[in-house]
Amino acid sequence: MGPHQVGDADTFWGRFCDFWHIVDPRTLLASDEEVHRAHSLVLAAREADRHAVGSDGAPGASKAGDDASLLAAEKLYRSALHPDTSQPIPRLFRRSAFVLVNVPIFVGMLLSPMTTPWIVGWQWVNQSYNFAMNAANRNASNPMPGAELVRTYVLACSTSGAVGVGANVLLRRYAHLFERHPVLRRVSRALVPLAATVAAGSLNVVMTRRNELTNGVSVHVSPQLESESLGKSLAAGRVAIETTLMSRALLPMPTLLLPPLVMGALERSARGRAICQRYPLPVQTGLVGACLVFALPLSLAPWPWHMKLPVAPALAGQKKGPLEQRDPEVFARAKALGLGAVYFNRGL
Repeated sequence: MGPHQVGDADTFWGRFCDFWHIVDPRTLLASDEEVHRAHSLVLAAREADRHAVGSDGAPGASKAGDDASLLAAEKLYRSALHPDTSQPIPRLFRRSAFVLVNVPIFVGMLLSPMTTPWIVGWQWVNQSYNFAMNAANRNASNPMPGAELVRTYVLACSTSGAVGVGANVLLRRYAHLFERHPVLRRVSRALVPLAATVAAGSLNVVMTRRNELTNGVSVHVSPQLESESLGKSLAAGRVAIETTLMSRALLPMPTLLLPPLVMGALERSARGRAICQRYPLPVQTGLVGACLVFALPLSLAPWPWHMKLPVAPALAGQKKGPLEQRDPEVFARAKALGLGAVYFNRGL
């Protein structure tokens, strides 16, 4: 864990608390000047931590009086600046904006008529935002030409629309299975946007960041990625893509599946049914917002932001580890420095 992080990066709960901290929408209100001031404060504190050595030879701690300001600066720095370039991420595409932007998108996908124009339209909106989010938050050690980005965008939007329409056709074909079960009928309706979102979102990630699979990503000595790069690692690039795919698959599930279940439960009572029928949009919006608030850090927390790739074989009896197999030059540099692991930004 970094010196000013909220939670322990080695545990799920610690990472959940840390991500919950940095996706706070209030950080969007900070000015560019405040963000750069926070960046300078964090860098100065990390430099001081590296050079402050106590009498026992351990790194010294920052002054207690500075803890609150350093924690606030770290929160703003990590939420607003790209970890590879330290450049500001456009506000709309920061993780702290994700919930605010996605609430109307998810409500639209859940409540709109299940017709082809509506399905294609909302999937286009959703994948357009996902594409911009992927491009703004991907590992910056592998830039992608503009023409490639355009092709990726068109392919992702086309895939989401096709999957959504296909899922809707299947749902209509087997609609008779859910007619007598209101809750199942609601959940089955949510499966159309869920299937389209997961399929196209996965393709979106792979296409936007496929250079990480072919060229690798930069790996570093320090967990904070502040040291000079040891080179680009194909093994690290593969891990970055795989974990991001799993994270993106987890993200929409509670947001698209839980609100229909809750709405179905509410409609079992006369009072709940009256509320849902009279205020369908506020109720659905509140449920989607509540789910998104928790779903975002929950989908990110299974893996650290800055991941560790062991230098030695991960399994007993294994002759070579992933780093030695796929990146012999990086492996040789890491072994020469006596490193047990190298670190990289997996992207979000």
